[in-house]
Amino acid sequence: MGPFTDLDRTLILFIGMFFFLAAGLLLVFLIQKSAELAEAQAKIGKLMRSFHEIDEQAKLIVKTDLELNKAQEELDKRLNGLEALQKTSRFISTTLDENEIFGRLDQPLMTNLGFEKDLILINDESKRLHSRMELGFSKDEIRTIIHHLENDPTLLNSMQEGHAFSSATSVKQRHDEIAKIFGVEHLILTPIMSQAGMVGIVFVGARSDASAVTAGDEELISILANQVGQSLENAQLFEQVYRSSQMLESKVQER
Repeated sequence: MGPFTDLDRTLILFIGMFFFLAAGLLLVFLIQKSAELAEAQAKIGKLMRSFHEIDEQAKLIVKTDLELNKAQEELDKRLNGLEALQKTSRFISTTLDENEIFGRLDQPLMTNLGFEKDLILINDESKRLHSRMELGFSKDEIRTIIHHLENDPTLLNSMQEGHAFSSATSVKQRHDEIAKIFGVEHLILTPIMSQAGMVGIVFVGARSDASAVTAGDEELISILANQVGQSLENAQLFEQVYRSSQMLESKVQER
C-alpha cells in the first residue's frame, strides 16, 4: 500500500472534521436534552408537591368535617337528653309517692339518653340496696351486682361522699372493676344523695360497640340522680308530716 496522497489526506481530514462536528452537535443536543429533562423533573417535583399539599388539605377538610359531624351528633344527643330529662324531672317532681316516682321513670328516658342498660338501687330501712328500676338485667344479675357493691366498701364509701364514676372520667382500674360488675364497656355510676346522705345509686351502661360515654352524659345522669334524690326526700318528708298529722289527730280525738 503506497503513501497517502493529497486526496487521501483531504478525505481523512474531512471525515475527522465531520465526526468532530457530529460529536459536538451530539454533545450540544445531550446538554440541551439534559437541561430540558432537569426542567421537566423540577416541574414534576413542583407538581407532586402541589398534589401532596392538595391531598393534605383534602384530608384536613375531611377530618374537620368528621369532627363537626361528631360535634353536631353530640350536641343533638345532649339536647335530646336534656329535653327527655326535663320532661322526666317534671313528672317525678309532681308526685309525693315513692312508688309513683319510680313508676314515672320510664325506660324510654334511658334509651333517649343512649343507654341500653340501667339500674336504680335504693337503700331500704336496713340500709340494704334493692332494685326499684332496671333495664337489661335479669333478677339473678341484679342480686350478683348488689352483692358485689355491698362487698366493696371502698367504692361505697367513695359514693357516699358524693363521688361518681364513668368511662369518661374514672381511672382505668376502677372503671374496669365496675364494668366487670355490670357486664358493660361504657358506664356511669352515680350516687343518689339527700340531706341524710346517700340513699341510692343510679347506673347506666352500654356495650362496647356503642357510643363512648362523655362528660356531658355524666352530667345528665348526675342531674337525674339529684332530681330523684330530691323527689324521694320530698316524698319522705310528706310521709313524715302525714304520719305526724295522723298521730296528732288521733291524740286530739282521744282527748
